[in-house]
Amino acid sequence: MMKCAFITLALLCAAIYAQADVPAYVVELRCDNMSGAGIVVYKNADTAYVLTARHVVIDVADGTVARSINLVTNDKQILPASIAYAPTDTSDDYDMALLRTVWPNAPDMPLCADTKPTPGCDLFFYRPQEKTVLPQGDEPAYFDVWNDLQHHSFTMYTADLQPGDSGNAIYSRDGIVGIVSEGDDKREFKTRILFVEHIKNTVSAAGIKILPACK
Repeated sequence: MMKCAFITLALLCAAIYAQADVPAYVVELRCDNMSGAGIVVYKNADTAYVLTARHVVIDVADGTVARSINLVTNDKQILPASIAYAPTDTSDDYDMALLRTVWPNAPDMPLCADTKPTPGCDLFFYRPQEKTVLPQGDEPAYFDVWNDLQHHSFTMYTADLQPGDSGNAIYSRDGIVGIVSEGDDKREFKTRILFVEHIKNTVSAAGIKILPACK
């Protein structure tokens, strides 16, 4: 099994994969008629910032923002949220959004990528609603190819993703490598994953300094 060379500030790879419970920083999203997931990436006093996929909270067809955006935490709190930032570029490689909510004592997951993941490595994710780690069974999810020379996104193969997983964090054994965008080909179980370093760079270029820097 190949490993991805990826380091986070707050998690050790062995602890992530062995963990049966969904981490507290992974949340479920309920938005009008859409559902999704997100991860808390920063907190400031009582305000928490959650990273998710843009299409979960903004309609792809007409740009309409969801009237109701709610986070559901591990302990079943339902927290109203608003959009703090979404790129003006609506192409697939910018399918990201930052939400803000009032959440005292929220956990966070600093994102820190030192190197890019390697094609062939196994991947996994948590589904908040089921409180489990996926995929299960003999068919792992895996990283196939980069989708572009800039390494904005890559293709993941798995049969276990569902529409409600949009915005969810994807892990290698070494940490978070990206978030779920939309499926490229559901018949072949191909899904676009936005690379975490691309997300950080996009947010930083917009002048929003809320994602912790690597040290």
